[in-house]
Amino acid sequence: MAPRMRPMTLPLVYASTLEADRRVREGIAASGRDEAIELTPQELAEYGETGALPERVERWLTSRD
Repeated sequence: MAPRMRPMTLPLVYASTLEADRRVREGIAASGRDEAIELTPQELAEYGETGALPERVERWLTSRD
């Protein structure tokens, strides 16, 4: 049997600002603690274009404080 290959994923592209970089780093750290919410492909694309998180994610973030 041939080994299973993982599908290739495209690299994350986002509007690089200090705030966007901070949020991405916080998200990576949170996901390591299982404290993350998954973006849909459309939300991820919009985040990449605008640097703004979807409203549902913003609500989730503020509810954790």
